[in-house]
Amino acid sequence: MTLRDDPQAAFPRALGPLEAQVLEAIWRGPRPTTVRDLQSSFPRCAYTTLMTTLDRLHKKGVLGRTKVGRAYAYEPRFERHELEARVAARTVEELLGTTRAGERSSRFCPVSSMPSASAIVFSWMTSRGS
Repeated sequence: MTLRDDPQAAFPRALGPLEAQVLEAIWRGPRPTTVRDLQSSFPRCAYTTLMTTLDRLHKKGVLGRTKVGRAYAYEPRFERHELEARVAARTVEELLGTTRAGERSSRFCPVSSMPSASAIVFSWMTSRGS
């Protein structure tokens, strides 16, 4: 299953369901995007709900924003494949027990010569032909 099929599938913990749907709409639509631009795609959401969702995506580092009049215009900081790769790399690092300092926990990675999580993800992605 891909993000296109189910936007939440690629970001199970990173983004909430509405955040994933909004991000997908931004990737599909014209850029930069304002809350008003998104309203027609989310008729059941209040303007303030979309505004809060965009702000959260900005605070999470997924969207950049610039002031346009009294509102903000948002653009994704990453394309879909870039964000998926970052989430995958973070997941692999968590699974391997990588610490913030880059050291691995011995209970998860007894082999000290294991390549970095980024190298593992890169190797996996290139072997798929992506």
